[in-house]
Amino acid sequence: MTAPAMAYPEGIFVPFARRARAIVGSRAKIFAVGRIIDIQMAEQIIADGDADMVAMTRAQLADPFLVRKAKEGREQDTVRCIGANFCASRSRYGLEVTCLVNPAAGRERKWGHGTRKDATNPRASWSSAVARPG
Repeated sequence: MTAPAMAYPEGIFVPFARRARAIVGSRAKIFAVGRIIDIQMAEQIIADGDADMVAMTRAQLADPFLVRKAKEGREQDTVRCIGANFCASRSRYGLEVTCLVNPAAGRERKWGHGTRKDATNPRASWSSAVARPG
């Protein structure tokens, strides 16, 4: 499993990074992967000494401004990866990588960066888009 989906817990492989750290100590750098989807989690992994680096590829597809928002103290504005793996599944078929929570991902040249907008009334938008049984 290289890209654990939403059915798996966030940080699923951190225990393996921790075990690797225990085995190799400071002789090698440890990289943690596996549903690390927010800056706080990444910082905690490093602060705990479980890893020297973290991978956040899908998190950055969901929100390419993740790091900037963290530096500006706007973590609450981060669009979180939901682990649907729509991005990874498309790449397996030779299709461009896109994201369910960031539709501009992979289409930046055409749509621009940061063009996602929240619905003004999400419930109304959802109910009008979904056919309801009579």
